[in-house]
Amino acid sequence: MTNGLVEGDRVVTSGNFLVDSESKLQAAESMMGMMGAIGMGDWKMESAKPMEMGEGGQPEAPPQSAQPPAPEGAPEKRVGDLLVSVAPGSEPTSKGETPMRVHVRDLSGQPVTGAAVSFTYTMDMPGMSIEQSRAKDLGNGLYEGAAKFAMSGPWGLVVQIERPGKVTVREKFIIRVGG
Repeated sequence: MTNGLVEGDRVVTSGNFLVDSESKLQAAESMMGMMGAIGMGDWKMESAKPMEMGEGGQPEAPPQSAQPPAPEGAPEKRVGDLLVSVAPGSEPTSKGETPMRVHVRDLSGQPVTGAAVSFTYTMDMPGMSIEQSRAKDLGNGLYEGAAKFAMSGPWGLVVQIERPGKVTVREKFIIRVGG
């Protein structure tokens, strides 16, 4: 038995456009942060965001979330079967070592304990290395690890949550670091 492509099948020959486009979008936010850090914060840069179109070509309203708000005002995201928020342990977030707190809850709002939580972080610009930190379980769904931010600007922080018998989940958050 022979399996595979047959004449006339469509195949993808390159995904570079999508990868390149995503990296340019991430770099745009990093550049805006860098402009502020070097005294060019009053310059205006605008970025376009894709818009979902509903019936009749009209933009759709964003879906309303029935989930409870994130604790302490931190943005919360639904990640698989979890609600996750990330916030610095001290405000304002500045260069140097900063405790990062990850709050993990299930979809009913109950704290998730006993998970292995870690995160990687980097500034989305050429030459920046990716750093990693393991978070300690502080109880009640709160995990804390340290990040060492080398400079001001937006940093991409990817949280990874592992639980026994569950699929590992990952999500990216943006942390804004000041001087």
